[in-house]
Amino acid sequence: MKAGLVFSFLLSWKASDVPQLAQHLTEKIHYTSPSSQNEIIELDGRGVEGTLVSKVQNNGVWSLIADETSDISHHEQLSLSFQTVSQELEEHFF
Repeated sequence: MKAGLVFSFLLSWKASDVPQLAQHLTEKIHYTSPSSQNEIIELDGRGVEGTLVSKVQNNGVWSLIADETSDISHHEQLSLSFQTVSQELEEHFF
């Protein structure tokens, strides 16, 4: 499935829970072009990065776990998990 179709599907799915998004999607301009999608993804990424940096700075205890394995087509796939510790252990998968 192409990224644009996935993005449109996710927007439609989320609109069932968020009335403002449903209203927005009925308007003439949707902001679902590839450049708009890339901008939204980049902004979300910056938000996640800022949250994790803040947690490391506040908690002081963290770890990064990297694991690599082959997928069904024999391409190596890298997964990263980032853990922080405060009152409880939090794990964030990339």
